[in-house]
Amino acid sequence: MVDKHTPGPWTVAGIPDRYGFQSIVIDGPKAIAYAFCIQHDPATGDPLNRGLDEQQANAKLIAAAPDLLDLLKKARDSLGPENSLWSELDISIDKATTGEQ
Repeated sequence: MVDKHTPGPWTVAGIPDRYGFQSIVIDGPKAIAYAFCIQHDPATGDPLNRGLDEQQANAKLIAAAPDLLDLLKKARDSLGPENSLWSELDISIDKATTGEQ
């Protein structure tokens, strides 16, 4: 199966602006895009003040996604379906690639 996402590496660039946005530069051979990390209260839609450390941690986790997906695939393939972790790895890979759980 060919991955549809922009290949890594993805990098975190910049710092949150005055509205609390953290830029994620997604830079690869096919596309360049930006994602923003900000949390909102699900009941009101108001921005939550999560602080710079949490916003940067979220940005770094998102930027690591392509590497983490590659490692999940390698671990699944090296274990084989007889291993008890294989199905959990397969579910996580499907969640990341198809959105299905």
